[in-house]
Amino acid sequence: MKRLLGIFILSFCINSCDDGEFEIQSFDFSSIPANSCNGANASFFIYYTNDREALFLEIPASNFPPLVTATNNPRIVAISSTNKVTYRVYNGAVTSASICSTIPPASPVPVEEWIATSGVIEIITSVNRQTNETTGQSFITGYTHTIKLVNALFVKGDGNQQLFEELFLGDYVTSVDPPTISPSSPILKCDNNLNYIFQNSGKEVITLNTIVNLFVNETTAAGQPRTAVIDGVNTKMAYKVYAANVPLPATFFCVFPEPANTVPPLLKTWIALNGSTANQ
Repeated sequence: MKRLLGIFILSFCINSCDDGEFEIQSFDFSSIPANSCNGANASFFIYYTNDREALFLEIPASNFPPLVTATNNPRIVAISSTNKVTYRVYNGAVTSASICSTIPPASPVPVEEWIATSGVIEIITSVNRQTNETTGQSFITGYTHTIKLVNALFVKGDGNQQLFEELFLGDYVTSVDPPTISPSSPILKCDNNLNYIFQNSGKEVITLNTIVNLFVNETTAAGQPRTAVIDGVNTKMAYKVYAANVPLPATFFCVFPEPANTVPPLLKTWIALNGSTANQ
């Protein structure tokens, strides 16, 4: 009798869940890299596509800066009416051409849509490096932004809801142009000030300013180079990009501070982060 009652209850539960009002979506984009484009209204967004499925994150591009996030401290973006997350199912395979076109094509068209109404977007940013095996130089080539939705509640137009405590999405990768300064580029100094030197290669320049006496006419012992810790005060290093090739001698490097209006104009400045004695 108990066995029959158990079968009856199980049958009732199955039938009650199969009434067309309960729906589960996988939203599985964890292995799919993200792409980006500007929509018809010129707003930035990133998206994932998986055959007939697509997921969109409409958040400002400023949420993907070239800055590594600290351990256990992801960048947080609250889902809202301005920071939107949308999942759609189309009636055919969806591609970047159909998503990023100013005028959407006639096909495929969305047949189902879920909109996230609450939760947060977590972004962890790590750096991508490339090493030149010949010269030993290591350059940053871009950044990988790992995206996860936390406590994201998706609502369908017919009232169905689905909550994801954690939903991992594929990585979004941004690229940067690495420096092209060759190790063979000459290292120059400012008159007799051996503590201010610069390395010039076309439009790009690396500068070093230090009070530490690094350049002494004495042979260093094997394995004991002279060192200076970059601290932003006593020892500074910067990478600068100008609008055109910097002519030599570039006397404006030796003016403190460097003039605001140089010829050619300065476009970008990258300041070296502070180091520590533990890294020596």
